[in-house]
Amino acid sequence: MPAGWLPAGASSITVNYLGDYNFNAASTSLTYTVAKSATSMIVTPAQPSITTAQSLAVGVLVNGATGPVPPTGTVTLTSGTYTSPATSLNGSATITIPAGTLPVGTDTLNVTYSGDANYNTATGTGSVTVNAIPPTFTVAVPPSPSAHPAHPLEIPPRSP
Repeated sequence: MPAGWLPAGASSITVNYLGDYNFNAASTSLTYTVAKSATSMIVTPAQPSITTAQSLAVGVLVNGATGPVPPTGTVTLTSGTYTSPATSLNGSATITIPAGTLPVGTDTLNVTYSGDANYNTATGTGSVTVNAIPPTFTVAVPPSPSAHPAHPLEIPPRSP
């Protein structure tokens, strides 16, 4: 049987031979235990850097043994004081971090996989750089009878 076809846990197999003219019928059983499969995780932010005004999609891929059953369960992302809601996984998932959630700087994204009946838990990390948005200013100057296009208004810089 190919790897990954049997579920994790204890089971038994019974083989029955019905017999023929030369041999009697026979039956035998075998008990076996299949261990949960090891997993690995890849955490991939959609962008290497964002601003505080942008949300961030983070792709999560959990790899397990080959076979027809992908890892299921949930993944959770933490970074600083932020913890995402548990997100369902069927081999892969996308977690979206809301805009304004991560602090300015390089942030580590820690992802935890819950494991399931066939696969062990796993952790993975990624990172993203969060940049502040430079402030913009709009100056509204009321019309003045003394203002003239030949004499533009000058605003001196403010010293700290």
